Amino acid sequence: MKRIIVLCTLIGLFGGTVSARTEISFGPKFGLNVTNCTRSHMNARTGVQLGALSNIRFNDYIALQPEILLSMQGCRKNDVVCKYNYFHIPVMAKAYLYKGLNLGFGPQFGLLADPRIRDKKAKTTRHPDNMNPFDFSLGFGVGYETGIGFLVDTRYNISTTKLTGSSRSRNSVLALTIGWKF
Repeated sequence: MKRIIVLCTLIGLFGGTVSARTEISFGPKFGLNVTNCTRSHMNARTGVQLGALSNIRFNDYIALQPEILLSMQGCRKNDVVCKYNYFHIPVMAKAYLYKGLNLGFGPQFGLLADPRIRDKKAKTTRHPDNMNPFDFSLGFGVGYETGIGFLVDTRYNISTTKLTGSSRSRNSVLALTIGWKF
């Protein structure tokens, strides 16, 4: 019985109106990250995030939003700064609650592009070779989109992948972004 109810609900949300009402929009996106390495003695680090998005709106209530982003992440402690730049591909399912107000949830796939650990006091920079090159995280967010395409989005991503094989640390990212869909 539960399966029938779930199936009827999905058909009601997606069925019939998907092909007739699907709207696709594209646009740039950029913003600020506050990142940290969980389970470590390090402090948060700020960075930027920029990229492009595609919003596939199935009906008035449901959308899928894949993105491609360059994200500057890491952590810091005193004179040591860990900079981890990633290329991310989040795929967010969005539920529109009221007009442009929406909630988002989805996976994010990341590739480590340029890891650096810089010691300002010793004036040295090293490139760690034991970093995990892949990052898988889950994103949760809330956003608002205006009728003319301007959008504001706040998202929290928590990684499920360890930074290194021997570490328990994972990426933790709070992002505030703005964008424009056209």
